[in-house]
Amino acid sequence: MKTVDHNNEYDRGKSVSASASPELEQFYLTGGALKLWDDKDAWNTRAAVEDGFYVRLLQQENAFKILDVAAASGYHAIELARVGFSVAATDGLQQFVDAGLCNQRAANTFFPFKQALWSELSPSLFQGEAFDAVLCLGGSLHHTHLQGVQELFTKVKSLLKPEGIFVVEQRNYERFFLEKPHEIPHPCGWRYRMDYEEPRTIFYTLTDPTRLIAATCKCTVTFEHELFGIASETGFRIKNISYDYGRCSVKEESSWIHYTFEILPKEK
Repeated sequence: MKTVDHNNEYDRGKSVSASASPELEQFYLTGGALKLWDDKDAWNTRAAVEDGFYVRLLQQENAFKILDVAAASGYHAIELARVGFSVAATDGLQQFVDAGLCNQRAANTFFPFKQALWSELSPSLFQGEAFDAVLCLGGSLHHTHLQGVQELFTKVKSLLKPEGIFVVEQRNYERFFLEKPHEIPHPCGWRYRMDYEEPRTIFYTLTDPTRLIAATCKCTVTFEHELFGIASETGFRIKNISYDYGRCSVKEESSWIHYTFEILPKEK
């Protein structure tokens, strides 16, 4: 069997064009991300792993009008639209938006899907309409630094109804920095390598050995206590926390954490 040289033979795709955002340019260190994350076999695997978790969460919160602010090529937005939610989506990179619009047509789902950096989010993007829930899933929160996360929370608050929720998904970074695993399993059978740079940086290299595609991303981690502090400073409070799509009850044993934030009520 031929041994694959990951550095030379993996297709890393074209460099992600992120000239409009130095932060995104620093996040996507090599190409290949779109080819990996837009893989429809991977979408099917994600659907099986999540098992309707976000549909149930939103239904329990009576949230119908949804905005996904890190939609990539549209997986979650399309899945929610398919089951009847009113959906809108944004992503910071036009390549993902273009792919998402194609995926919409293929799925026969149609909703606003716009290219916008988080710093550009505002009610005017959606004719002043407010949302029941805003989603930031898949670890996308770590495309930016702490000040960027604070700005995102501020922007999200301006897009939500007073009783609205902000749902954030991220890896269990406290566990990762404690245990420092250098490889973690991926449900698609991909190779997931991690390298650490203290105090808060992780380099993820994700490779698909079947299609010889690879991508490397750099994450600037916001730890949980920092996330809660930013939420409080921007007028939110934690409402609920779930682990591993509801399959785990102990944070220390989980890989994924799902936070639901609500807007602090105004003092009378």
